[in-house]
Amino acid sequence: MKELLRENLNAYDKWAPEIDRAVRWLAVLLGPMPCSQPYVENQILPLSQLPEHLLAFNRIPSVS
Repeated sequence: MKELLRENLNAYDKWAPEIDRAVRWLAVLLGPMPCSQPYVENQILPLSQLPEHLLAFNRIPSVS
């Protein structure tokens, strides 16, 4: 990228540090980014069995 800019941009020599900084910034901005693994929880109680929601689900019949 810098070689293309150097060949085709007349003011490259005058603005080389700023152009280099902008090219590196764009590389970070547009480059690939690692993503975290999905969060999986193994032992989850149903909402109706949590103490803070127990009274709200008290009168609703269960499937089991």
